[in-house]
Amino acid sequence: TFGSLNMDAADTTSLTINAAAYGGLGTGNIDQVDALESFTVTAAAGAEATIGTMIEAEALTSISLTAAGAAAGVDVGAIGGTENALLTSLTISASGGGDVDFAAITSTAGQDLTTISITSDGTGSTVVGEGAISADGATAGTVTVAATDRGSIELDDAAAIDFFIDDLTITASGASSSVTWTDVAIDDLTGTNESITISATGDNASVDINE
Repeated sequence: TFGSLNMDAADTTSLTINAAAYGGLGTGNIDQVDALESFTVTAAAGAEATIGTMIEAEALTSISLTAAGAAAGVDVGAIGGTENALLTSLTISASGGGDVDFAAITSTAGQDLTTISITSDGTGSTVVGEGAISADGATAGTVTVAATDRGSIELDDAAAIDFFIDDLTITASGASSSVTWTDVAIDDLTGTNESITISATGDNASVDINE
């Protein structure tokens, strides 16, 4: 467990935090990330990775958060806010009974993303969003939010995905899978939204979108 974690602001371009099975890593807040382009956090069965904030993320293009295995946990504080990221891809995945909990992720105004993928697969797997994923005036090409095989995704009223969106898919498939999403914010489009797909298939599968 670190009180905080400071990178080399000039030379560190990639940071991987990996909590192997039944281990644990806590970083505190992460700073001096001026050159950081790639950020990956993983946790295996019985492990917990607890990450503080990264409020200066001006070079960050890729984020991947993965909890895979029973009682695996990834908990990440706010990314961006003071210096926002330059995101092109965001992947958040829980499987096999893992849990991912994330706060706000803020990218630079007008910076387009190729993909946003939020998935939860398997009994006891959960993704919980407690902050918005946003970039003013930016387009997200493909946004996928999918719960499968009793997985669940819960995005509360602070966890809007706020972009122009080309292709949006929200699905729950397999028995008792669920997606609960309070606020989906698709900006007024200067172009054309190409597709929106919302589906629930399987016994007790559910998609609940408030607005």
